[in-house]
Amino acid sequence: MVIGFVYLLHPGPMPYHLKFINHRTEELTPEILNLMIFGKEAMGSLLISLGLAVFLLTKQLKNGIPWLRLSIVAIMAPPLATFLHITLAVGTYSPWWVVVVCSLCLAIGFLAAGTPKQVQFRNESESLTTMRQVKVKS
Repeated sequence: MVIGFVYLLHPGPMPYHLKFINHRTEELTPEILNLMIFGKEAMGSLLISLGLAVFLLTKQLKNGIPWLRLSIVAIMAPPLATFLHITLAVGTYSPWWVVVVCSLCLAIGFLAAGTPKQVQFRNESESLTTMRQVKVKS
């Protein structure tokens, strides 16, 4: 999310974007400059949304929702793969380490969440009643 805020709030294109295209800001047409800024701001808001979504989902991991772990991977894998592709294409100009740090944070958070809680029932009728209540609530 921090990187998302940096992208969203930084005025103009990022320095490594300009280095990659081998132009200074003054050399760009207003349309190209605006396109670069809009793309950067869109990326920033996407990163903030992804960070918030993953944060909210990981808070629920210990509640035993079986599909949650796979959902987090499904949410984060495509953007991280795309970011990795972009940073490899851009090369040393881009902060490639950001993708590595984000991937490590996702993996560490995933592992640190531990295993889901196992619901313990005193008897079979209690488990059936609880399961019916859960179905009614959802």
